[in-house]
Amino acid sequence: MPFILSQKGSNENDLMLHNRSALVKYLMKNGACPRTELAKAMNLTQASISKIVNNLIDEGVVLEKSSEKNLNGKRVIPIALNESGVQFIGIRITWTSALFGVFSLKGVCSHYETKEISLHDRYEDAIHIISDTINRLVFEYPNIISAGASVPSPYVGKSGSILYTADGKDELISIAKEIRENSNIPIYFKNDAKAGALAEWWFGNHDCNVLFHLLAGDHLHSSLIINDEPVVGAFGIAGEIGENIIFDEEKGIYSRLNDSASASAFLNDFIENLPDDSILSDSADINLHMIFSAAENGDCYARSRVERLGYLLGIALTNAVNMLNPDVIVITDILTAGKDLLLEKIKDTVRENVPSYVYERLQIRFSTLSGTWISAVQPGFVIEPSVLGAVAVAIDMYLQDAAKYIKRKNARVISYGT
Repeated sequence: MPFILSQKGSNENDLMLHNRSALVKYLMKNGACPRTELAKAMNLTQASISKIVNNLIDEGVVLEKSSEKNLNGKRVIPIALNESGVQFIGIRITWTSALFGVFSLKGVCSHYETKEISLHDRYEDAIHIISDTINRLVFEYPNIISAGASVPSPYVGKSGSILYTADGKDELISIAKEIRENSNIPIYFKNDAKAGALAEWWFGNHDCNVLFHLLAGDHLHSSLIINDEPVVGAFGIAGEIGENIIFDEEKGIYSRLNDSASASAFLNDFIENLPDDSILSDSADINLHMIFSAAENGDCYARSRVERLGYLLGIALTNAVNMLNPDVIVITDILTAGKDLLLEKIKDTVRENVPSYVYERLQIRFSTLSGTWISAVQPGFVIEPSVLGAVAVAIDMYLQDAAKYIKRKNARVISYGT
């Protein structure tokens, strides 16, 4: 099904940047198409489309293909993304590793690698490894123009620091300034939830204006995107849904969502209360996939725990729906291994707690991004959505001022290895 823009374009000059991004996104979803189709899809005049397209051609973002006949027999010139043009680095930085990918404007990956780091305990070494890898990739792939980085939440955007909490004490770990100072290209940072949301916005098959992303892993994080723009908040840490307080009816207490419904909390609770009649009662080293498999195979205890998890996540998303009114909710990360049993319980809980008018117009789904672009690297290799999101950050910034990057690229002297 072709992607159709749901946000109408505008002929106002102050929306030129939005229209540039929207045009590129349309070409990502639909492939090459003539100016007339672009104008119709974006509700823009032919003159406005021609101006945007001509600028993007000059910047190397798009190109004109050979003319062809349309359905009416008229010759048209399709506009397509320039696959051999600029490239971007997507980086996912965690506390123990850094994942790097080199991507085209269309999101096709040509290189992928992982480096082990210790961001907190060996901070300077980690900064050096990340910066050195960026500079090496820029040397090896001359068309790289900028990079986007996904970092652990909470990320305080104003200071370019990760908020690290241990033993009740907060510590700001500066990361953006140090990596930028040691790298040859512009680098832009977002937390992992916002990067994942941008991956869904740019590369996922979602026709929406407001997208809510739930990162359901060892901790719960979220992000909201409204018409291309992530909501960051006053300090850049908006979306820490795991810190929300809920009432845990089973335990009869108020607790943080992270303490009841994160992957680690779910696993610990499952093991602590494991009954003798469960098929997993004699198993060692129980993990999430074993629990979800047992639930699928009819284990009553496993099934009840997965349904409880779905209920808790559903309550959290109910609050998000009532407060933020998204038209699409996308859930990513390791808890999506719960598949239909978990997803249906989440949906049932939301349906029971929001107005029917809202629910009927709301889509809740697990991400399908993982593995979409793996064929360019090697069979069976999975690219994490947060890496794609980091690429989306770089692409978004590039489209806002491509001329600046072209000038920087032409003037850049690569010194790696000399």
